[in-house]
Amino acid sequence: MQPLDAIFLHGSRSRGFSLIELMVGISIGLFIVYFILQGFTSASIASRNNSSSSEAMTNARYAMEFLKREIRHASSPRLLSSEGVVRNDTDPAFPLKDFGCGAGIVLLDQPIRGFTSKPYSCLSNGTSTYSVGDVLVLSRPSLQAAATDRSTSTYVANAPYVRLSYKLANPFVATASGPPTGFPDNPPWYDHALVNDIYFINSFTVSASEIPLVPSLCRLTLTTINGVTSLQREVIASNIENFIFQIGVQSTSDGSIQYKRDTTGVVWGSYIPVSVRFWLLARESEPEPGVPDSALSYTLGPVSYTPSSVTRYRRTVYSTTVALRSN
Repeated sequence: MQPLDAIFLHGSRSRGFSLIELMVGISIGLFIVYFILQGFTSASIASRNNSSSSEAMTNARYAMEFLKREIRHASSPRLLSSEGVVRNDTDPAFPLKDFGCGAGIVLLDQPIRGFTSKPYSCLSNGTSTYSVGDVLVLSRPSLQAAATDRSTSTYVANAPYVRLSYKLANPFVATASGPPTGFPDNPPWYDHALVNDIYFINSFTVSASEIPLVPSLCRLTLTTINGVTSLQREVIASNIENFIFQIGVQSTSDGSIQYKRDTTGVVWGSYIPVSVRFWLLARESEPEPGVPDSALSYTLGPVSYTPSSVTRYRRTVYSTTVALRSN
């Protein structure tokens, strides 16, 4: 018969692992954990990148549809007719109104205007910071009339309106009871709130201190708050880095069509806007490790654009053409 200590000693040897076996087991376990973590990390990065790409694509498509709708609204047959618009500034205060942005901010006889650089001081006033690309200005009456010669309505004091009648578009700044004293009353007429929007690329979305800076397509729109009318910034879509467009204008003399980015020198009595084509460059919010760190150029119609910021952003160009209702 074996002694008890011999039996226990023999049993402990049969159930134990050597140091080498233990190290091999731990190593295999660590490799398994490492590969699981690598797969999880890769899946997380891919999911984040896909989410960022999807966000940029969704914002770009929304911005395109938004701009198409607003451009079509601005191309009112009443304002873009071949006979032009007879504009009488019978409100002596209106021509002096720049709404804190600069002279010529509201031009009803030029409802669609384009600029290749910053045309107004309000595009760099702290709350707005023009970045790159073109600036599109749309001036039009609101879609719904605020009042007519057959109905009465309450006007917003100090807000801009435009009275539409036969071949006439008369802008005025309203009092609480309507147009200023002596304003022409030749029925039929329709008073519409004046819509004046400036579209541009802003260098940020929320604030100039955000990290990273995410560019956005913004607009300055006429807004009346507590009796004060000014141009307030609205974000249309984030992740938009550049905006280029061309306005197709048709000559009233020979019917030829020219495409203009800057309409400063266009004589609108001799030309009629017939189309707008534009390009948007969408950019992801975060740099993507898999994107080459090199300066790439992007073609936006007549412009070749090379970003000057961090280059590891995935970017995509979108474009479309809008036919204007000019007759």
